[in-house]
Amino acid sequence: MAAAGATLLVGTVGVGPAEAKGKDVIVQNSRGMAKFDHRGDKVVAWDKKPDGRWIEAEIMWNLGGKPGTEGFSVYAKGAGALKTKRARIPEGRKAAIRMCVWKPGRTDCSAWHYGRA
Repeated sequence: MAAAGATLLVGTVGVGPAEAKGKDVIVQNSRGMAKFDHRGDKVVAWDKKPDGRWIEAEIMWNLGGKPGTEGFSVYAKGAGALKTKRARIPEGRKAAIRMCVWKPGRTDCSAWHYGRA
């Protein structure tokens, strides 16, 4: 189920020639944000609101499956919480990220959005 009001922002502004093939992805709404930053393969989850919910940034790569065969999640729990983890995705590999909003008894996730390491 797509998170209501999810917004996708994508860009490669300010990267050098060696990094120009990578593509960042941001999925966000008023509750939080999930981001893949291809510079360093960083996955970020940010919980923006004090509403008893938490944010999951789910990343997948090796996209032979739906959406991938390798990946992990980063969780930000509590208003203002920001968590980051490095993915170590092989250079040039396509990556998929989505944002999930968790609350007891229910999880709402955005669609998968694609970037490149």
